[in-house]
Amino acid sequence: MKPTSILTSSLLAVSVSAAAITNTIPPRQDSQQSLSSISAEHEYFKQASFNPQYDPRFASEPLPYAQQKAAMQVLIQTCLSTLADLGIEAWLMHNTLLGWWWGQHNLPWTAEADLQIAAHSLSFLAAYYNMSMFFYKYPDVPEGRHFRLEINPHFASTTVSTANHVDARWIDLQTGLYIDLAAIRYERPSAPGAAPMLRDKSGFHYADTDIFPLWETTFEGVNAMIPHNFKRLLVDEFGVSALTDTRANSHFFREDTMTWEHARPENEFSEL
Repeated sequence: MKPTSILTSSLLAVSVSAAAITNTIPPRQDSQQSLSSISAEHEYFKQASFNPQYDPRFASEPLPYAQQKAAMQVLIQTCLSTLADLGIEAWLMHNTLLGWWWGQHNLPWTAEADLQIAAHSLSFLAAYYNMSMFFYKYPDVPEGRHFRLEINPHFASTTVSTANHVDARWIDLQTGLYIDLAAIRYERPSAPGAAPMLRDKSGFHYADTDIFPLWETTFEGVNAMIPHNFKRLLVDEFGVSALTDTRANSHFFREDTMTWEHARPENEFSEL
């Protein structure tokens, strides 16, 4: 899979067809006070016991396969569009980037979705858009649906953390599905003249030339961005076979449609 163009400066605005956005911007001072009031040891974002890719505050059971796949598509479209409208550069990472490699769609067997943003972009969202509600209408749900951008109160911490490595969530308040947003920041050079390195709070380290400059592409039908050395990052995280194996998680990849199809129940394939 090859990206369509390289992004060297500002991001073009993105919008989802038939979508309308409304939001409430909290005052900067109140937002910052709220975000600093919780103990650093508290794990802020929880995962549902029935499926870790659902927020337990908004879901009590997972969606059926087809409904989850459709809901994930809308979740990704609305998130990417909203961040672009707010002037935030966000790029696909981890399983989401792997889904892009295999046809520019989220992997259908998972509800996991991950984006990265720069630390200064996260600070901007925390100051002005924390807990903002966004309302979208789209053909499959003509009555519309609400989404929330929620910032982890520990977003300013730079410590590697298993409890609070996710800095923000984009949440579908009806289904409980969400997208994780993680900030990356530059590390202090290990030695004079050392190459600039970036890291997130999960402990992932990246050469800045592996991330920047970003590529423009599309994902789930809307404009998106991906890291510059996307193939190297995917191989480092998942291995070479994840980029070539066409059978995984009871699915097979159809090159004619560039989509993963669910196999018969008796066919079991390895995980990517």
